[in-house]
Amino acid sequence: MLSRSDNKILGGVCAGIAEKLKWGNVRMLRTLFIILIPLTCGAVCIFYAILWAIMPLNKKSRKSYEERMRDKLSN
Repeated sequence: MLSRSDNKILGGVCAGIAEKLKWGNVRMLRTLFIILIPLTCGAVCIFYAILWAIMPLNKKSRKSYEERMRDKLSN
């Protein structure tokens, strides 16, 4: 399943895609997204935002989020 990654700079979308495709070089995919911004008149930013909104967090991220919320509530 495609999901956002913990290895993130902004939203984890590029890292999640790279992990799903088993592509070790996340930096290359991030660079490609940045290069596409002016070439697509910013449409890639909208595409990225949509992916960010619909891609779930990976299971490790969800678990750590739940743990963090539990810790906040217990304090």
